[in-house]
Amino acid sequence: MPMAFSVKDFCKEFNISRSKLYALWREGKGPAYLNVGKRRLISAVAADAWRAKLEGEAAQAHNGATPQGNSSTAARSLTRHAGETVA
Repeated sequence: MPMAFSVKDFCKEFNISRSKLYALWREGKGPAYLNVGKRRLISAVAADAWRAKLEGEAAQAHNGATPQGNSSTAARSLTRHAGETVA
């Protein structure tokens, strides 16, 4: 796994569109990022933390608990990361 993802590589890795990622950022629900010059990068640590948060929210929703926020749509669109499949 790279130390940081470009927006393009992050979207490819997490199987989401670029517009969906920017929408998540506008909603305050996207992964943390850093600007390096004119580039926006997502560190591997931030990507993993975001994935874990979505998985936790999906598990809460599956168990009948009400997750904070509404990232369940993003969790469903998260289909692949490091060989894992997320429903």
